[in-house]
Amino acid sequence: MERDRGQSRGGAGGRERSGKQEVDRAVQQHLAAGTPAEAAALLAQYARYEDAGHTLLQHLGVPADQVGDLDEPRRKLARLAASYLAKTAAAPLAVQLFVSLGDPVRAAEVLERMGDLLGAQKLRQHGARRGGRAPQTVNAVGGEAVNRDKALQLERGGQRELAAQVYVALKQYADAGRLMRELGKPAAAAQLYVEGNLPYEAAFCYLEAGDTGKGMENLVRVPRGDARYRQAARLAVQVATQLKLLNFQLEYFLSDFVRQGPEDEKERAAFLQLAELYLLHDAPDSAKEALRRLLDRFPGDAETVARLQQVEQSTRRPSALLRHIGEQDSAFLSGRGRGADDEILPGLPALPDLPGGPMVGTAGTRLGVGAQALATASQRAAAAPAPAAAAPAAAHGSAPSQAGHGDAATRDLGAVAGAPLALGAIVAGRYRLDSRLGQGGMAVVFKAFDLELEESLALKVFLGEQFDAAMQAQSLARFKQELKLNRQLAHPNIVRLYDIGLYQGHRYLSMELLVGSGLDELLGGPLPLERAIGLLLQLCRGLQAAHEAGVIHRDIKPQNLFVTQDDVLKVMDFGIAKAADTNNLTRTGMIAGTPRYMAPEQITGFSTVTAAADLYSVGVVAYQMIAGVLPFDHEEMMPLIMKKLNEQAASLVTHRPEVPPELDSVVLRLLDKDARQRFASCSELALALQQVRLPRGA
Repeated sequence: MERDRGQSRGGAGGRERSGKQEVDRAVQQHLAAGTPAEAAALLAQYARYEDAGHTLLQHLGVPADQVGDLDEPRRKLARLAASYLAKTAAAPLAVQLFVSLGDPVRAAEVLERMGDLLGAQKLRQHGARRGGRAPQTVNAVGGEAVNRDKALQLERGGQRELAAQVYVALKQYADAGRLMRELGKPAAAAQLYVEGNLPYEAAFCYLEAGDTGKGMENLVRVPRGDARYRQAARLAVQVATQLKLLNFQLEYFLSDFVRQGPEDEKERAAFLQLAELYLLHDAPDSAKEALRRLLDRFPGDAETVARLQQVEQSTRRPSALLRHIGEQDSAFLSGRGRGADDEILPGLPALPDLPGGPMVGTAGTRLGVGAQALATASQRAAAAPAPAAAAPAAAHGSAPSQAGHGDAATRDLGAVAGAPLALGAIVAGRYRLDSRLGQGGMAVVFKAFDLELEESLALKVFLGEQFDAAMQAQSLARFKQELKLNRQLAHPNIVRLYDIGLYQGHRYLSMELLVGSGLDELLGGPLPLERAIGLLLQLCRGLQAAHEAGVIHRDIKPQNLFVTQDDVLKVMDFGIAKAADTNNLTRTGMIAGTPRYMAPEQITGFSTVTAAADLYSVGVVAYQMIAGVLPFDHEEMMPLIMKKLNEQAASLVTHRPEVPPELDSVVLRLLDKDARQRFASCSELALALQQVRLPRGA
């Protein structure tokens, strides 16, 4: 293991060069596909702002002084190019672009940052040649028009507060913040630094003012390319230790710091603190990683060696773990009729059987808890026209349906969900229940019509009255968490949830209506390679948005992925997701998720998993899409878990010889049992997938 890490570090330069080549190839693909803004955004993601700006200008194909003559969509690209170039040594070109676009104010701001205050002042006074915004005059002292010379004069004269006001008027926030800090007003200085996009300075001042929360918030915003990134990381560890804080954003921010290891004695202390912080939050694997990085830099350090041995001994509990898994295995198989695909909710009683047996979707697909019930929407949504007005008997579930569904379906619905939820009923005076899309153990999903907005949507109704109080509380907590987490996310590859409500004892959730099928319905065998990669890229984009918002899904599987008729993939069901600012709904030491798709670390530490667990699950889904089989499978949970912990996945080529070696390598890397060896993010995974060269006709 130690030798592997050494080899990995030794190849860092090669990987860096290879990574740059991969980005450049992806950029060319975007340009060839006619998506230059995405190409530039990809370059900017790697802080290659000048390349991003020039890429857009080359795409536009006109000189900088002629971009003002372009149509509006191309003018937007020119503005975007100017914004990127303004961050670089090519700022004079950005000024020229802004002037040509009729935006003298933005041009003046760039000149001010370059130190050309006279040029900026002229631009503000005279405006741009092509009808830009009205020129601005800054009045800060006694109605007198001022500039930086006036601010410096006031500063030299001891009138620092007035000078700070002039700097603010000139939008020179760094100088304004400096003066406010000198005046003993660190909180005001911090706000000015935030306005000037100076997170390190803002964090320092917030901490000086005693606001550790905002201090930490700004520390984790310091870019990794900033010369003070490591100082910020060390300070973040100190503050987090004081606050006993560890969340997804902090871990993500510190990932480069940890991967590179400590450089000096001050950072050695920070790594020791970080290891203890990980242990405090029940993350022993991360603690061991921090301690091993310490030993790489300070080999033989007695304190570190002793602490690492203690942590390793404390986490060696194979017998207890196997007993615990065995107990869950027995409960799992004790008459509940579940297979290894079902979600495991530890500590909950067996679910009651539904009248008429378990509901299944098309081709026998099991409809699990939540939005995967939408998988049959395309087959059922058009089964019957919506009733103009339900007959009183049908509305109360006491007579055969008049809605075009079979009588048995309506009788089942009335028996399970209660009379108020018969087809044609109006829920909460707003949603008319038009048809049933599917049903699981805890919820029924309807196609409904919103009478206020006059549009169709899906209504997920929580069958709380079927369970005891303890189960209701846990299920409702997941229900609320799903809505709360989804509201943080707005992405075309994530299903949208709208609102939560209560109607005659039933909780309900309104959501985006999807027409298509669940990915599980498409996996009767391997998919064409091109389509599989296309769907995986969409999954990467949706999950990247979730991860950047601090949300880890923790239950990625085909049943939670929906493919619309337009081949748009949607990530669904955040019911057991983990957010940075929410308490876990699963007790430490418990297993939750879906065994066939969960990462090995979820088995021993579900409450502390990181985004790497989602990447593992993506790997299982990818393997199934490409090979047509799962990498690890067994009908019983215990043998399945032991396979995941101890066996290596077979090469995809053994199932499908035409799979390109680079695609095989990507998927097997996702399935690495060591989370550190997987891709660092979904964005990095997407780049790797985009580089795969498929054989013709794949």
